[in-house]
Amino acid sequence: MSIRIKELTLFSDDGEEYSLALPTARVVCPGCDGEGSRTNPAFDGNGLSMELRRDRDFMDGYMSGVYDVGCSECKGMRVVDEIDFRYFKETHPDAYANWVRMQEEEAYYQAERAAEIRMGC
Repeated sequence: MSIRIKELTLFSDDGEEYSLALPTARVVCPGCDGEGSRTNPAFDGNGLSMELRRDRDFMDGYMSGVYDVGCSECKGMRVVDEIDFRYFKETHPDAYANWVRMQEEEAYYQAERAAEIRMGC
C-alpha cells in the first residue's frame, strides 16, 4: 500500500508562498456523508417550490433518492483523501500554526462578507 500525498500551499509571515507535501488519511466523504450520491445540486439553495412539495409523486421520488446524482467529491467511492492534520501538527508545528491562522482569517472574511451581503452591500 502506497502512502498518498497532498500538497498544501501556505504563506509565510512575510507573504512568501510555500508548499508542504503531507500524507493523507482516508475519511468519510463530507460531500455525501459516505453515501456515494447526494441530492441533485439543482435543488440546493433554492429549496423546493410549494408546487413541487404538493406533488406527491415528485416528493416520493425525491425522498427515495430518485433525483440524486453521484457525488462529485468522491466520485461515488464514499471516502476521500484528506491531509493527516495530526501528523501535520506533530511534525510541522510552526507551519500548522500558520495554517490555523490562515483558516481563521478566511472564516472571519467569509463571515464579514456574509454580513455585508445581508445588509445589501
